[in-house]
Amino acid sequence: MAYPHAAKGTRYPLEEPSMFTTVLPRLQHLVDRAYVTARAWVASWLRPVPLALVAGVTSDAMRSRSELVLENTLLRHRMRQKWDARSWRRVSRTA
Repeated sequence: MAYPHAAKGTRYPLEEPSMFTTVLPRLQHLVDRAYVTARAWVASWLRPVPLALVAGVTSDAMRSRSELVLENTLLRHRMRQKWDARSWRRVSRTA
């Protein structure tokens, strides 16, 4: 591998590379990554909320607390039943 600052016809550098020749590219890479990440965050914040979500929140705001608690209980019960059925299948395969 030839170094860009090596003497012509040799593979080895005439002197050690400067600290900045190794630090600056890494620093530039970190700045670029931070910029891309920040841009993605801002884009996700500015994305419009789906209409279904707005409709769901609006309908939930019109319902009473007892109706919401009842629905939550029923949904948890259904999730627990599905989880139990899945874990039973997993155990039966190994036995």
